[in-house]
Amino acid sequence: MVAAFKQTTAAAEEPPSSTEEDSHMTESDSEAETEIDDLQYQKIDVNRTPCVVHTLQLVVHMVHNEASVKKILDKARSIVNLFCKSSITTQKLWEHCGLILLNNCLTCWSSTFNMIARLLKLKESVCQIANNMGWDSLLPSEWQKAHIIA
Repeated sequence: MVAAFKQTTAAAEEPPSSTEEDSHMTESDSEAETEIDDLQYQKIDVNRTPCVVHTLQLVVHMVHNEASVKKILDKARSIVNLFCKSSITTQKLWEHCGLILLNNCLTCWSSTFNMIARLLKLKESVCQIANNMGWDSLLPSEWQKAHIIA
């Protein structure tokens, strides 16, 4: 592919010759010349390789900003923050299942995944403790969407 691209750009960089045939160009010749001109403006730096991890981070960030996903993530973060701020609920959760909820870091997409995965793992305990504390939890439909996110 790179070799084909170099041949195309080399052909595109050749100066046009002026002959009598140029004055009698057909429509197809004009289109071919336009395509060559377009190739000159779309040069690709074949020596540059985009960072796969950075590209993945950008895609995940786009998904996190999707309205329906953002709503679920914001609600899950608020529940996790309530549990993390309260030593009583953290202790109850630890006694009930031997694990605690993980908070996420907004700059690290894998921490959001880990937060949702742990929240789903402790779903029953979180619902029970949140209900006892009088806190709102995720609705059943929101729990299903959280499974899709994770």
